[in-house]
Amino acid sequence: MPEVFDQNGLRVIYPENWEVDENSTDEWPRSVSLQSPNSATWAVYMYDSTLLLEAAKSMQELASEALVAMQGNYDEIEASPALEDILDESAIGYDLNFYCLDLLILARIRVLEMGKFTYLFIAQGEDRDFNDNFAVFNAIRVSVLRASLGIEE
Repeated sequence: MPEVFDQNGLRVIYPENWEVDENSTDEWPRSVSLQSPNSATWAVYMYDSTLLLEAAKSMQELASEALVAMQGNYDEIEASPALEDILDESAIGYDLNFYCLDLLILARIRVLEMGKFTYLFIAQGEDRDFNDNFAVFNAIRVSVLRASLGIEE
């Protein structure tokens, strides 16, 4: 049975054996991080698009800031710009590869605007765990976006 995180307008459906690390604040951005039973992690940051527009911050700037943060945490990250269609919306971001403790880590940064919110999604894990959880990452992400559109799961 899936679990549901639902706070401050952010709703996420995730596997019951994953752990939640929530940022329960009503400040922007709203966020929640998930940890799989192995090394994979997934996070979403939800921004009010109007506030981003007022701050003159673009989706590309959000993706670049996330990349810079990752580069600050890990050495020698290989990053490739990425475009992806998610629920008929264009997402931008980066596909990352790097080593940590002699393990190859894969990560994906995606940013998209849907409705009145802009979402930053980050998924990462050791290459085998990442590939094993790829469909789960996508299902979790879709649950967030469908909730933002008012579509019940």
